[in-house]
Amino acid sequence: MHEKIIYFEDDIALSRVVVEFLEIEKYEVLHFTTMPRGGLEEMIDLVKVPPFVVLMDVRLDSDNGFDICHLFKRHTFFADVPVVFMSGLIGEDDILLAYEAGAYDYLPKPVTLKTLSAKCKLIRKFTHDTADLKSQVSTIESVAMDAMATSSELGGILRFHEKIADVNQLQTLAEALVKQLATFGVSVSVMFSSIDEQMVYHSDDGQMHELEKQVFEMLKNQGRIYSWSNRTLFNYEGFSVLVRSMPIEDEDRLGTLKDKICLLLNGVEGRVRGIINELQLQNSEGNIRIIGKTIGKLVLDMQTSNLVLSEQFEKVINDLEVDFNEEIANLNLLQSEEGILMGLIKSASGNAGNIFEQARIKEQNYTKVMIELLTRMNKNVSN
Repeated sequence: MHEKIIYFEDDIALSRVVVEFLEIEKYEVLHFTTMPRGGLEEMIDLVKVPPFVVLMDVRLDSDNGFDICHLFKRHTFFADVPVVFMSGLIGEDDILLAYEAGAYDYLPKPVTLKTLSAKCKLIRKFTHDTADLKSQVSTIESVAMDAMATSSELGGILRFHEKIADVNQLQTLAEALVKQLATFGVSVSVMFSSIDEQMVYHSDDGQMHELEKQVFEMLKNQGRIYSWSNRTLFNYEGFSVLVRSMPIEDEDRLGTLKDKICLLLNGVEGRVRGIINELQLQNSEGNIRIIGKTIGKLVLDMQTSNLVLSEQFEKVINDLEVDFNEEIANLNLLQSEEGILMGLIKSASGNAGNIFEQARIKEQNYTKVMIELLTRMNKNVSN
């Protein structure tokens, strides 16, 4: 497609020569003797795309070239298009007026075709170079903005990891995580699994979404990252994060965002594991204390029971001997017979005492072992 030139000239003979020459030079020329009645809007509709240069006479049929230049420079469509005046007016005031109107150059008439050709080529190169430079600047600005955004977000991730190092409650961690993820410009919910099988759920809107909780449960085994529509679920050991507004229309941002979220959640996973271990340790310590109290009570009960049984046994044996002595006196037994019976009674009492004493010693050994176990358990809990 030939590059466009807008040419304002009311001298028909001159304009015909210039237009034919420029067309031979492979330019598309739109010639006007004055501004269209519809003004700039009609001009834009006729031109379609901005030209690379506007060649402007000062005195036109019913317009002033300086005024038209002012109009062009105030409109975004023409603002960057160079305007070159070609006029027989060569006074200082005319040149200053052209400068104030925003013109690029001022050529006094008559302008040779060779000069015009060289000027158009120079301006076309200038226009292209300017466009390339703006494109490069725009790219650099975009890269710089992305770099600053990335740096800011990465800095936020590092600060967040430092911040949660002392967090010891899953609910507190869930709330902090949702707040941090919001800095990425996304809406999120999180679900943590506690050691007692209870779920800790938190959403950025503060609401409890029962169906969303079911989604967490349903998709927790679908791999580390599971995406559908503009939603992405990140599954980690002990927790999951649902992002409900991923930028799927921007592939670069989408990929970068996933990487940053994973970087953030990798650190969270470690803190979650630490919290769960701490909770498990607290539960273990609680169980140890309960067991210790139970063992202590058993030891005390055994010692008390052993003392009572010992006293009762001694009383039973003494009573038996007294009763036996009273009864044997009424039997009129021979002294030898009485001696035999008394020997049997004493032997049986002695054997019974030995059995009881062995049981008592064994219970004392059991008690000693339980006391040692209790001492070790208390020492572990203290450490």
